[in-house]
This record gives sequence, C-alpha cells and structure tokens, in this order.
Amino acid sequence: MTFAIRALIMGVWLIVMVLLTGEGGLDEGTEFPFVMLGLGLLGLYDLGTRGWRWLAVDVVWATAGGLLNGGALGALIGRLVV
Repeated sequence: MTFAIRALIMGVWLIVMVLLTGEGGLDEGTEFPFVMLGLGLLGLYDLGTRGWRWLAVDVVWATAGGLLNGGALGALIGRLVV
C-alpha cells in the first residue's frame, strides 16, 4: 500500500472519529434538560414554581453556556491544530 493511500485512509478515519465524538457530545447535551425534568417530576430535583427554574436554568442557561463554550473551544482548538 502506498503512502498516499495510507494517508487518505488515516485522514478519513480521523474525520469519522471527530464526527462521532461531536455527535456523542450533542446527544449528551440534548438529553441533560430532560433528565433533570424527569428527576424533578419524581421529586428528586427542584423544578421551581411551575417549572420556571428548570426552564431558565437547565434549558436556556445550560444550552446557551454549552453553545458558547463549545464554539469558543472548538475555534481555539481548530486554530491550534490547523
């Protein structure tokens, strides 16, 4: 197998690994608010009055924070690697 073919295979493999890692992180991030909602409905977590604390903290704040942190770290690591 030539060097060019090996490099191509390794490049494709690296792209697949990065995409799978990103997809796994996205799954975990979208599940979090609903796990907290379930715990709140069971009485194991404070949802606040009519669920407003859950909506404000676990959905809006956590989603915005995750997007900002992920975007900033992704841009930083992208600049360092590329």
